[in-house]
Parts: sequence; C-alpha cells; structure tokens
Amino acid sequence: MKALRPYQQAALDATISQLRQYDSTVVVLPTGCGKTIYAAKLISDSEYGNCLFLAHTKELINQAADKIGIELGYRPAIEMGIQGQEVSSLFDGGMCVVASVQSMYGDRRLSKYKDNPFDIIIIDESHHATSATYRKVVDYFRNLKRNLKVVGITATPNRSDGTALGTIFDSVAYQMTTCDAVDQGWLVPVKQEYVVVDELNFDDFKIKKNSFGEGDFTAEQLDEILTEEEVLHKMALPTIDKVGDRPTLIFTASVNHAHKLASVLNRYKPTSACAVDGSTPIEKRRDIINDFSEGRIQFLANCAVLTEGFDAPACSAIVMGRPTKSLSLYSQMLGRGLRPLPGIVDGVNDDFERKMAILTSQKSNCLVLDFVGNSEHKLANAYDVLGGNYDVETRELAMKEAKERKVNQDTGSLMQQAAMLLALERQWKERERLTAQANYGTYEVDPFGDGPSPSVNSHTGPKRGGSSEGQVGFLVELGVSRDKALSYTKKQAGAVIDSISTTRCTRKQAKVLKKYGINVDGVGVKHASRIIDSIASNGWKKPEVLPQ
Repeated sequence: MKALRPYQQAALDATISQLRQYDSTVVVLPTGCGKTIYAAKLISDSEYGNCLFLAHTKELINQAADKIGIELGYRPAIEMGIQGQEVSSLFDGGMCVVASVQSMYGDRRLSKYKDNPFDIIIIDESHHATSATYRKVVDYFRNLKRNLKVVGITATPNRSDGTALGTIFDSVAYQMTTCDAVDQGWLVPVKQEYVVVDELNFDDFKIKKNSFGEGDFTAEQLDEILTEEEVLHKMALPTIDKVGDRPTLIFTASVNHAHKLASVLNRYKPTSACAVDGSTPIEKRRDIINDFSEGRIQFLANCAVLTEGFDAPACSAIVMGRPTKSLSLYSQMLGRGLRPLPGIVDGVNDDFERKMAILTSQKSNCLVLDFVGNSEHKLANAYDVLGGNYDVETRELAMKEAKERKVNQDTGSLMQQAAMLLALERQWKERERLTAQANYGTYEVDPFGDGPSPSVNSHTGPKRGGSSEGQVGFLVELGVSRDKALSYTKKQAGAVIDSISTTRCTRKQAKVLKKYGINVDGVGVKHASRIIDSIASNGWKKPEVLPQ
C-alpha cells in the first residue's frame, strides 16, 4: 500500500486517540481524498480484533474490499446478497468483513456472528448512520460487546436535523473541508459558470427533507419541468458549447431525465452520451462507466447512482442538471470532478508545488455548470461548498461577480478577491464612522509611485454619489482619488473600474511587477494577474516570455 498522505495519517492518529476516550467517533474527509485508504490502514493497524466495514451500495462494497485487501494482504469476506462467509472458516480475533447494511441488517446474517462478534465497526458514508438499518446493526453488536468501537467516515457530516452525532457518534476525531483540500493542492480548483434557463421556476415547489435531513425539491417535481423538450435542449446545447472536450459527468433529477438528456445530447453530438440509473444491470453499468473513464464516451448522465463511491479522475466537468437546495447533496456531486489526475500530487510535499503540479497538468481545474432560472429559491452552489473559510457576505459577493461580470477565474480566486474587497469596504466604513464629523485632507495617489502626494484641497465631507464602499476602495487601489470615487454613482463607478482596469493595475500588483523589473505602463488588472501567475508558476522567477 502506498504511504498515507499527511492528512490521512493525522486522521488515523486522531481516530486512535479518540477511541481511547470514546466508544465512537467520526472522521470527515472530502470526496476524492482517500477515505477508504484511511479506513484500510485503520483496519490493518487496529488493536481491536474483528472488524466490520459497513456500506450501502454494491459499488462501495466491492471497491472497499479491493482497497482494504491491498493493505491486509487478503481480500476481506463479503456479506452482500447471496455472497456470504462461513464464520467457522475465519480465524478469531482479526477477521475483516465488508458488508452491505441491507444484508447485514437481517436477523439471520446478524446471528451468524453471535459467537464471533465484531470489536470495531467502520461505517462508510456515515451520514446515513442514523437510519434504522445501521442502528440495528450497531445496537446488536454493542449488546454483545459493551466496549464496541464505532468509526464513521464521511464527506458530508452536516445533517440539518442534528441527529447524526447525538445518536451514533460521541466525537469528531478529524475534519478536513473541501476548501482546505483545494487550498492545500490535494484537489483541483473549481471554475463555476451559471446557465440561465428562463423556463426554470421552482417557486411553487414544495420542499421536503432528503436523506441528509435537508430541505430540497423532490425528484417528481423536478422531473415535470426538466424533461420538457425545450428545457432539455436549453440544457444540452450550453453543455456542449461550454465543456468543449472535457469528460463530463451529469447529475439529473430522475431516471427519465437522465435518459432523455443523454438522448438529446446525442442528437447534437452522436454517440457522445450514455445514461445509467439504479435499474441498469450491473454488468452494463460497469461497461458504460469504463467507456466513460477511458474516453470512449464524453457525457455520462446518471440519477443518484454516482454520487457516492464513483472514481473517475479524468472527469473535469460537472453538470448540475439537478438543481438542489441541499448543500450535502451538492457537495457530493461536485466532489466527483475534483480528483487530480493519477500521480500528479502524491509524493509532492509542498502545498504550492502541488497546486502548481495541478495547474500544469492536463486537468488544471474542474468546470461546474449550474442551470438556474428565475426562481426565488436559494440553490446550493460551489461557493457554498468551497467557502468554508469565508463568511456568507464574501461568498455571495464572489458569486455575484461570477454571474454579472462573467469573469473567467476559479472559484477560490474569486472568493479571495471578494474577501479583499469587503475588507477594504469595512475599513472605509469604520473610518467614516470615526471621522464623519472631522475635517480631513485628501491625497491624489500615484499608483505606481512610492507614496501619496498631497492634494490642494481639504474638505469637511465628500459628496456622495451612490458608489458602494467596495467600489470606492477598488478605485482608490487603481489610483483614483477618494473624493472622486465617492462622487460616482454605482453605475459610473462600475464603468470607470471596467475602463481603468484594462490599462492600469492595482498598487499591489504594480509593486510586485516592478520588483521583477517589469514596466507597468498600460498593464491592466487582468494582464497583471496573468503575469504574476506566470512568475509564481515559474518558481517566483521572471519567465523568459511574459503572457499577453
């Protein structure tokens, strides 16, 4: 087995520590960060004896058995459907069984292990663990062994009904967010684009709790509107136009929707799309997934079968054809496209070097298409998933910029810029609050000079024209006097920013460029950003050829 990544080792150490204090604990790792590999190491190093690994789909069961087997040196026994194991053939005190909860839930299956009970149970995708089936299994073995240990692993622990930790788990041993994983270079950055379909309006839809305990639209409601012929075409055409040649995973609202959308995609791009659902025979599903993973088909539409346990690192575009209010569901769908290509980040010890390795790979980011309409409902989006280190105001500003200005930047960069803009705005608001009644002098700023030069005028208070504090702060960064920026309306300020920023960079950008001997005359904000990115990707050395 390959060496654990630093965060996997940290999760393992934290789990062992927590199990010395508690009977149960949870580990939270984002989709694509190797939860099963962590679990395999936990089992192989376990001091607790017999282990039961519980999951709930065939794909997860077989995938887990394969990965755990690599670490143990033998493939664990499987309890699923007609597959089973005679307990008498297993040695006592160190056996591992991988089981589907649907099979293990039965009284006959449970009674098999009465004389050889498990010492530790690992629950995969443990956000499901509050269901009656999981609780029955845990309670059965806890009655046989009072000191039974239970470990949950999940990417989406945040049930809105608050039941998960209280009924099954005593603590959280380790938690890593998707935002952390992207920032540290373990997952690829996200580029999110919105496609407006006027016919999509969910205002009259009733909201019901989903399996995560979150309010969401039902499949029946969504199917009615999303399978209309006009809507299907308005989803298929932008998908083809936007994703280019990227291998694309499409999440749909229903089985009907998955197959109809795949059919329409094939009208525009023959033999490019297939659909799978829960009723697709396992052999056929495996063949279709292999065709997608190996590039023989570009679009793979699915309804609720590829949100968990599906690995396709080549996938570099996600189409959210199933609008959702559920952050947990959205997180799972998004995570399917965030794995870097194999061999890109493993063995790279530095965060920055990992991010640069991803940036220069054939999969430098994941494009996410969100189909939205004119509904008043707040839909989950990538800014919510990746905004763990940012407040709501920052996430909403970044999302607004992406929609209104159609900027071509990754989601993380947009949130960093939004955070800077809001920080400037808050600083100016605080200054205004403290000096609202005071006389003060203004300064004309040379954005490329070493400091401010005094203005000829002093004022008792600037005339406000309606520009936002964020706009004012950004204009000042671009070298516009504060008084002038304050006098603009919002529309004027936006126009001035758009105009000036094409030929003038910010003071901070200018300072960096001048450090490398680069003439900043006529260099706009976006151009400066490209140059700085090229310097960074060259190990913070000036490249021979600068981007235009």
